[in-house]
Amino acid sequence: MTITSDAAETADTSGSKASGGQSASSPLRSPWQVTKAVWYALILREIQTRFWSRRFGAFWVLAEPILHVLIMVLIFSFIRSDSITSVPFALWLVLGIVPFFMMREIVFGTLGAVKGNKALFTYRQVKPFDTYVARAILQVMVYTTVLILLVGAMVFLFGYPIPIYRPIELLSVFGVMVALAFGLGILFSLLVQALPDVEPIVRLLFFPLYLLSGVIFPLSFIPAKYLEYLLWNPFLHLIDLFRQFSLAGYSPIAGTNLTYPAEFALVLLFFGLFIYRERQYDLVTD
Repeated sequence: MTITSDAAETADTSGSKASGGQSASSPLRSPWQVTKAVWYALILREIQTRFWSRRFGAFWVLAEPILHVLIMVLIFSFIRSDSITSVPFALWLVLGIVPFFMMREIVFGTLGAVKGNKALFTYRQVKPFDTYVARAILQVMVYTTVLILLVGAMVFLFGYPIPIYRPIELLSVFGVMVALAFGLGILFSLLVQALPDVEPIVRLLFFPLYLLSGVIFPLSFIPAKYLEYLLWNPFLHLIDLFRQFSLAGYSPIAGTNLTYPAEFALVLLFFGLFIYRERQYDLVTD
């Protein structure tokens, strides 16, 4: 099944709705059913593009974050950094890098979603927002798989505890991570559509965020007078809470909470969707 055939079917269904008729071969579908069909087709297209359009594509999609984690574990193990946390360092590192990579790639994927799917907007039921959703879902799927593979290997090979200390809270943090990255991705996508030259700047922003979110070194080393400024960073809260609710023996950073990043995510989503509503037709015609 291809995106073209699915989108065509969706468009045909829309046409029958508009004319008040109903296809003899298929029942009339609700708007939500049509939207789900579009998302499904777009996700299949993204999977085909990323995993199967080049040799070993599926391998490299999963290998990049896995190799990054392994390199960082080797580097920090060499300088005897196992003593800097109260939990297994390799597990601590994985639970920071993989969620951060997921949020970063949701934002980056959303940046190019409209440009990468421009031809599909000839089908009336395919909207720019659908391409945002499809790319975000794909990144969640990829990095959830990476996390399960890495954590599963560590639990099996080294006997580490399974990092699900408080599952309900952990899922809540995961949901806020996705919402924050999605809202940020929509805003950046709209900004890049209006000012294409700022895209490299947007991508560069994630390097200091990577360093200042406690992803690869404990922020407990930072003096309290500086840490209070870093707590303005919602990524820091989410990474620390993800570790806190995963690892029973983890000592959280003072001042982190889920309320602040959740409110931040809601504000980003509100403004992102508001601006998208005003500019959605420009996205298709530009």
